[in-house]
Amino acid sequence: MDEWDRKEQTQNGAEFFLATVVSYSSTAGVKIRLDGQDEAMSKLYKRLYGFSYSAGQRVLVIKLSGTYIVLGRIV
Repeated sequence: MDEWDRKEQTQNGAEFFLATVVSYSSTAGVKIRLDGQDEAMSKLYKRLYGFSYSAGQRVLVIKLSGTYIVLGRIV
């Protein structure tokens, strides 16, 4: 693992993570598994408008004010 994978990056109190999409619903949100975690998060999280996801895709996630938001796919 590189430096990014081992610890979250912080900017003005926000934390950035890499994750894998477990499931996606255009109305409910995105279920993710953060890098380094064995299990998926239990909640569905919001994502930026205009993106759709499928299981297995890699994404960039921000944790801000106690919740996660999926920022976009990593290609």
